[in-house]
Amino acid sequence: MSSFQKIARLSAVAAAVVLAAPAFAAVTVDANAEFNNVYENQSRGVSQSGRVEFNAAGRAEASGGFVAGRGTVLIGKDGGAAVDDAWVQVGTAAFDVKLGRFEAADTWPVGMDVIVERAGSAQYYHGTMLRGRFTGNEFHAAGTANLGNGLSFELGVAQTKDLTTNSSVSNSTGNKAKGVRPALTYSANGLTIKAVVESGKANNEDNKLTGFGGTVGFAVAGGTVNVNLASGKQKNDTTGVTVKSNNVGLTTVFGPFGFVVDYAKNEDEKILTTYAAYAIPLFDIKGASVIPAVSYSKATNNTTGFDKSAGLNIRLRYDF
Repeated sequence: MSSFQKIARLSAVAAAVVLAAPAFAAVTVDANAEFNNVYENQSRGVSQSGRVEFNAAGRAEASGGFVAGRGTVLIGKDGGAAVDDAWVQVGTAAFDVKLGRFEAADTWPVGMDVIVERAGSAQYYHGTMLRGRFTGNEFHAAGTANLGNGLSFELGVAQTKDLTTNSSVSNSTGNKAKGVRPALTYSANGLTIKAVVESGKANNEDNKLTGFGGTVGFAVAGGTVNVNLASGKQKNDTTGVTVKSNNVGLTTVFGPFGFVVDYAKNEDEKILTTYAAYAIPLFDIKGASVIPAVSYSKATNNTTGFDKSAGLNIRLRYDF
């Protein structure tokens, strides 16, 4: 199927959902457009990318239980089309199960990540390799138990049918994934604490993954501050090579402004990355903004990639 045919089919689905929405009171539909004008150093120059996103979601409750679902269609400026979210969720106030294409508990908030440049190998570990949005035919499920008093437990399971092919990759990491991901969340009175463990395989059948991550978030002066940490290890049984990665980060978002510092240590390599963005209202039009953003990254003891990497992005966003 050509890119044009994919776009036409996905656009038709999105249009059908929009037209059918009035007939289903539980359905909510929204859309947005983002277009990025990017300058990167290291002789990469200026580029432009963007997409239009269509979302449809619904939820119905009866007899103490509920069923919910969500679908997201992305139409790219490059002529491609894709599905972002596509999931169904069923359960009660005490316990539910989600199946499909989605992202499980987030233990590393990225803030306003309008542009993120990473020097050196650009590798990092955030405890998100088994989090989800897989592009192949992986089985992905997450069961969540609400334990009360702001405490919940989520168990995610990902199963790739074949780790030796390129048909199964994760959008967020570019890696094949297979394993379990338990996560514990506590949220009350402006404080949020999340912790996760990942255990399984990544990239291929011989590459074992173990790791953990966590975040502590505070509501401060109308904004949020998150302190993030993660540590992971990947061991290849065939080559005998083990790569350890330790990461710490600080994420702040105050209204239209976001700032992040992210430090990664991959064996001897060290990468320090910072990025920031500010959303400026456009003509006082609801949902319209211009978002200038900058990013800078420096690597030491690296054997691949650039020692320094920087970028500037001017994003135009419109929610409609």
